[in-house]
Parts: sequence; C-alpha cells; structure tokens
Amino acid sequence: IPGCEDIIKDGFNGTLINPRSSESLANAVILLAKNPKKREIYAKRSRKIIEEKFSIEEILKQTTFMYNQILKKND
Repeated sequence: IPGCEDIIKDGFNGTLINPRSSESLANAVILLAKNPKKREIYAKRSRKIIEEKFSIEEILKQTTFMYNQILKKND
C-alpha cells in the first residue's frame, strides 16, 4: 500500500508483506504474536520515526517550504 514503505522499514520497525497475500499476512501476524519483545522494539522504533518525520513542527516546516516554492514559481 503506498505510504507504508515510507514509514515501515522491514525488519527494523515492522514487517512488510506481499500485497494480496493472506499467507504473507498470516505469517507476519504469527511472528509478531509469538514475539512480544519484537513488538515492543518495533513500537518504540516506529514512534521515534513518527515523532521525527510527522511532528507538527516538521509538517509546518514542510508545508511552509512547499508554499514558498509555489510562490517563487509564480513570481
């Protein structure tokens, strides 16, 4: 699914699965269900990524930059 690969790094903070593969999904769910430590590590790493890339400050910075680029093109 578009966007997931921007946030999820396979084996680092999550598990990417093959699209439309119920077997791939089932294997990922089983892996995480059997490994609470891995879930905890993935959760902590994911939270850090989200806080860094998607904080209100970062979104405002990116939005301001985008508007400035558009305004420069229209000058």
